[in-house]
Amino acid sequence: IGWDYRTVIPGSDQFYTFEVPEGSTAAEWSIVLAWNVQIDDSDSGPNFSATKSLANLDLALYDSTETFKGSLLDESLSTVDNVEHLYLTDLGPGVYTLRVSTESARDYGLAWRVGTLFDVPSADFDEDGQVGGADFLTWQHHYGMLLGATHAMGDSDGDGDVDADDLDAFQSIFGASPIFSGFVSVPEPRTIGLALLLAILLWPWHRRSRVSQ
Repeated sequence: IGWDYRTVIPGSDQFYTFEVPEGSTAAEWSIVLAWNVQIDDSDSGPNFSATKSLANLDLALYDSTETFKGSLLDESLSTVDNVEHLYLTDLGPGVYTLRVSTESARDYGLAWRVGTLFDVPSADFDEDGQVGGADFLTWQHHYGMLLGATHAMGDSDGDGDVDADDLDAFQSIFGASPIFSGFVSVPEPRTIGLALLLAILLWPWHRRSRVSQ
């Protein structure tokens, strides 16, 4: 999620670069460009006589993975409104360039929202090759983070937050063990962490007891 406010002038387009990393897909991408109608007083005397003018701004998105503005993906070119909007889905990994252009100098506001997802969700947050207690504690520590979360922080699906969906990804792999089956459904992260820590400590003893019988 992001925004920008600046001035664009003819012949000097504004560019924004975005990157969808390998192993991820931009499931949806919404971009809105807006600017004000200009109101001027055409009466040099004491009376106010309003005249309005609407600048023509355009919005375009390019695939720049191979070369800058390599191929045009979509554009919004309305000549009657003060809003341009692009909405795209399922964009693969690569580099993308957004261009704002104009026929006359004008201030504008630009906002975007990109929803990304990992192609293959993973709850192995420390990337040690296995999903275990340390990964759960990572999720617990960052649970409730709404923006800017990385895989190393407990984001299993790549949507930028740490929430119950990421716990589901952990549980889908680790939940098969009966010793954890009653813990992962509890909604309090602190309670879950204590129970999980106790289970981790008891697990080796539990296995040795079964062997000695």
